[in-house]
Amino acid sequence: MSDGSKAVALLIGAVAGPEGALRAPFRMLDAALLAHVAPDTVICALLAGDSDAMTVAERLAELGWRGRLVVVAQGLPNRRMVQQELQAIAPWISVEVVAGL
Repeated sequence: MSDGSKAVALLIGAVAGPEGALRAPFRMLDAALLAHVAPDTVICALLAGDSDAMTVAERLAELGWRGRLVVVAQGLPNRRMVQQELQAIAPWISVEVVAGL
C-alpha cells in the first residue's frame, strides 16, 4: 500500500478512472507491478476485452493483495449481487461495484 500521503489508483484495461491514476493491461498485473505501484485501489470494468472483473479479482487474490477493488458496470439491475459474487473470491479485498466514476 502507499505511505498514506496520497491514495494511489491502478486502472486495469481501458476503464475510466481518476486523473493521475496509473494504467496497466491485465497481462501485466503481477506481484512486481503491485509492489512497484503499491495501489490503494484497483479499478477495472466488469467486462473488458482481455479480462473481466472476476479474473482481476482472482489475480489480486492469488497475489495476496489487500485493498479496494472498484468495478465499473453500467446498467446492471442488481449491482449488489455482482458485488457479493466478487467479494466471495477474496474476502480480504473490499469490493465495490459502481455505475461510473
